[in-house]
Amino acid sequence: MISFVSDQKAQMPVKRYSFADCILDLGSHTLTRAGHTVSVEPKVFDLLCVLLENAGNLVSRDKLIEDVWQRRIVSESAISACISAARRAVGDDGKTQAIIRTVARRGFTCIASVTQEEERVRTSSNNKLSPRLLFTKNRAQKSLAYVISGSGPPVLFTTFGGTSIEADWSSPFFRPLFDAIGTRNTLIRHDGIGSGQSDLKMTSAGVEAVAEDMLSVADAAGLDRFSLFCQSGSALSAVYLASPEK
Repeated sequence: MISFVSDQKAQMPVKRYSFADCILDLGSHTLTRAGHTVSVEPKVFDLLCVLLENAGNLVSRDKLIEDVWQRRIVSESAISACISAARRAVGDDGKTQAIIRTVARRGFTCIASVTQEEERVRTSSNNKLSPRLLFTKNRAQKSLAYVISGSGPPVLFTTFGGTSIEADWSSPFFRPLFDAIGTRNTLIRHDGIGSGQSDLKMTSAGVEAVAEDMLSVADAAGLDRFSLFCQSGSALSAVYLASPEK
């Protein structure tokens, strides 16, 4: 593995939103209601995050598409289904609208009283839970999907092409490796441009472009010092990244 230095600290803000009888914890990526854990899909969790972050303010459908679906093409029925699932998860419904209110032809508003707590902690995640899907942009302003799991000194894991960080988490081939790394390290994985949940429009897959994407993910994760674990063609990008001539 190759060590490299980035520009930012290896700390990230972790938030908890308390509202009604619910707690949405971004650190553990869990929703509890009346003291019981509620299972929610990743998109529903992200939608709740956006609404709670903007509690009391109108959240337009365009903003939901930008923040939750990363500007992908989304049908009105998909948005409505996600809103309905979010309401069920927090004990609300379309008739009562005690927490999530629909503003006709404009968007949605969280009208519940929301208390927010925030603390700065070292990047970590519970290996028993599926990591939350996060997004950043590379220098070409294309969307890069990444996840963080484990605890300890950070390791940026990358491979070349055809990745799916969500599917790999359940893979009998990759998951034991991720768990092994995560027992002593914070593991950061990302989908390369053109694959998985990242931007599917690839403009370049060269060594330098892949290396720059690694740095974009490292900066988004707030890494100061980190190691690289690379497979396949991405190893060339790792060597380029660590090259003293760069």
